[in-house]
Amino acid sequence: MSLGARRFVDAGVAEAVPARTALSDGATHIVALRTRQLFEVPTPSSGIERRLVSRYLTRHAPGALLPWQRRLELHANEQRMLAEHPHTLQIAPAEESPIIGRIERDPAALGDALEVGRSAVYAALS
Repeated sequence: MSLGARRFVDAGVAEAVPARTALSDGATHIVALRTRQLFEVPTPSSGIERRLVSRYLTRHAPGALLPWQRRLELHANEQRMLAEHPHTLQIAPAEESPIIGRIERDPAALGDALEVGRSAVYAALS
């Protein structure tokens, strides 16, 4: 995305759950509303995806290239930090919930995902 003469990339490229940033800014407790089930892990990119995304980021957002290349490692570190932090509540879809793709556009599937999330929050808070 461009804003004036500057280009920006979604912060999720570098930090899927911005808990580490929140803690460094002084937060003491974390409530992480997860869109993925806790057992889901990102998969390595295909060769074509790696080449295309690397080329794009090199041209348009060079600072995002290294975090994108290290995203599997960063994800594992985030998961470990969230699991070990004493004041963390992670709310995630139940394991039996359907997995919704990252680029899903079907309104019915997105509505189902909303209900899964809502149910997860109610279950965690009751």
